[in-house]
Amino acid sequence: MATVLVRMGSCNMDHRIAVTRNADGTMSIAVDSPCAQVRQYVHDLEKITDADLMDRATSRIFSPDLCKPLTLTCLVPDGVLHAAYLESGMLARSLAFRSDPDSITFIDERARQTVYITCRCKSTGLKDRIKRRTVRQKKFCRPAKTGISRLRRQTRWRL
Repeated sequence: MATVLVRMGSCNMDHRIAVTRNADGTMSIAVDSPCAQVRQYVHDLEKITDADLMDRATSRIFSPDLCKPLTLTCLVPDGVLHAAYLESGMLARSLAFRSDPDSITFIDERARQTVYITCRCKSTGLKDRIKRRTVRQKKFCRPAKTGISRLRRQTRWRL
């Protein structure tokens, strides 16, 4: 049995999907989800075969008729595919458990800026550029001062 956890931050729900290979070669899907649409999708999907893992166009996992109750941004069908890949052996368990989780992160490019600090080494005199942190940019900021005890901010805005 292979189990994956799909965390949907946009709808604030976690879905636990378990895929088990049956004796007849098909795979059964079980879901633990607070979402009625996800439960309906898995109920309609029932069982999948290895052919459903080979081609997205002919796969029942991504069938428009079965995915109708889900939103287009729902990651549950992808979670079913990942669990089925792991259960069928197309994805190595060692790779799946040692790698970072697949994720989608929303980034607000306009509201954040990265502050770099340059420091001069006393012995060599070389400069090092260090990524210090990402901060929110204030709307009405004054330009930063330079030469702050051998540290100079390479940004246009004061923190």
